[in-house]
Amino acid sequence: MLLLFFIITTAFLVTLLYIIVYLNTRQYILEQQTTGHFQFCLVLGAGLEKNGLPSDILMDRVCTAVKLIENRKVDYLIMSGSRRRGYDEPEAMKAAALAAGIPESKVRIDPKGVSTLDSCENINEEYKPDSILIVTQLFHLPRSIYLARRLGIKAFGFPANIYRFSWHKRAFWHVREFFALPYNFVKLAIYSHKTET
Repeated sequence: MLLLFFIITTAFLVTLLYIIVYLNTRQYILEQQTTGHFQFCLVLGAGLEKNGLPSDILMDRVCTAVKLIENRKVDYLIMSGSRRRGYDEPEAMKAAALAAGIPESKVRIDPKGVSTLDSCENINEEYKPDSILIVTQLFHLPRSIYLARRLGIKAFGFPANIYRFSWHKRAFWHVREFFALPYNFVKLAIYSHKTET
C-alpha cells in the first residue's frame, strides 16, 4: 500500500513538473513562419544505428536543421552528441548534413554532448551565444529549452517533424522523457552548485 502511494505521488509530482516546464517554455517553441534569424542552430543527438548511420529520429532532426539553413533561418549547425571508440554521433550527423548539400564551413560539432544538459553547457562555454535555436522533436523541446534558459542562454526551439513515427515509438519517447525530466533537474542543481562554489 505504501509502495503504491509512493508511485502515485511520484507520478503526480513528475507530471506537475512537466506541466510547469511546458507552460514556461511553450512561447519559445517556434514554427516556420514565426522563426526569425539565428546564428546558431543546436541539433541534439539521438543515437546511431548499428551501421553507424543516424537513427530515424536523429535523421528527422538533421533534415529539419538542413531545411532551416537552406531557408536562411540559421547560419551554422552545431551537431551535438557523444563520441567513443567505434561510435561518433556528431560526425555521423555532420556527414548526413553534408550529404544533403550543406557546406562543411556551416557545420560544427560538439563531441561531448552526452546529454541535453551537457550539450547546452558545451555550447554556452564554447560559443557564448546571445540566442540559439534548438532542433529536436516536440516532446523533447520543453526540457531542452528550459535547461538552456536556466544556463542563461536565450533559447528557442523548432520541432523536428519531417518523419512520421509509429505510435509505440512515440509512446516510448514520451515515457523516457517522463523519467528524464526529474533526472535532469538533479543534474542542473548539481551543476548550479558547482558554478556557485
